[in-house]
Amino acid sequence: MRTVGLEETQFPLTVDRTLFHGFFALLDLSAAQIVYFVLASETIALVAFAIVFLSTSARVRKVVDAWFTKKSPRENKHESPEPPKEVSEFATFSVQVFEFSAIILFVIIGILLAGFFSGKSGEVTANNFLKKVKEGRARSVEVFLSGQDQPIKAYTLLCSSSHCAFLEETQIVVYRHEKIERTITHDIMVQTDATQ
Repeated sequence: MRTVGLEETQFPLTVDRTLFHGFFALLDLSAAQIVYFVLASETIALVAFAIVFLSTSARVRKVVDAWFTKKSPRENKHESPEPPKEVSEFATFSVQVFEFSAIILFVIIGILLAGFFSGKSGEVTANNFLKKVKEGRARSVEVFLSGQDQPIKAYTLLCSSSHCAFLEETQIVVYRHEKIERTITHDIMVQTDATQ
């Protein structure tokens, strides 16, 4: 509707399209919070990995022991100890949270990309329709309006429960249903005996 300049208030969306657009608006508005959630879960997972790595590294244990006990690192012969059970469980939990948040992020990114490309697809479709109209390859209609003898040659753009929008030469016209008596559609692809 934006491509051809129609006012959206005259053509309300159907319930399914309203829900569809509302869902994408919700995702668009909450994208920043989702990114913060994923970054926080990644940070927690990285900190947990660092804690597990540092608590199990023999070299780090030697340096820490030497620092706190004022002994030479060569005098302490520590093997790589097991991390405390709580630390390893926290690391496992943080990995699960990170994987969960990453899955949510990828699903939302996929949905947003689908919405973005569907919007672009709508613009391309509208531009292709306008191009076909200029080339004379689009399906035209004759619109018979009440109070007028001659029909108007136009191209149907969109109809709602109360209005219909037509492209008439170079301008967009919107008529209420009460004003339209009837329409006759002309398909340029159909060849009849009368046109041969």
